[in-house]
Amino acid sequence: MPEAVYAPLSFSVVQGDEFQFVLQRPQDAYAFVVLMRTLLCTSGLSPAPSFRSAIGIGELTVGKGD
Repeated sequence: MPEAVYAPLSFSVVQGDEFQFVLQRPQDAYAFVVLMRTLLCTSGLSPAPSFRSAIGIGELTVGKGD
């Protein structure tokens, strides 16, 4: 497992169709989701892409794995 890097905004594709990121300010999470949805809806792609989102707030813990 590569070392985890914490940055104000760290974005990664996890399993091909899944992405996650870390925000330094959790209060920005909802605004970011709304921004992403707006950008996708106005992208002109057909059919318009959509995604589900979940917001978790708490300490970040990274294990070494087995």
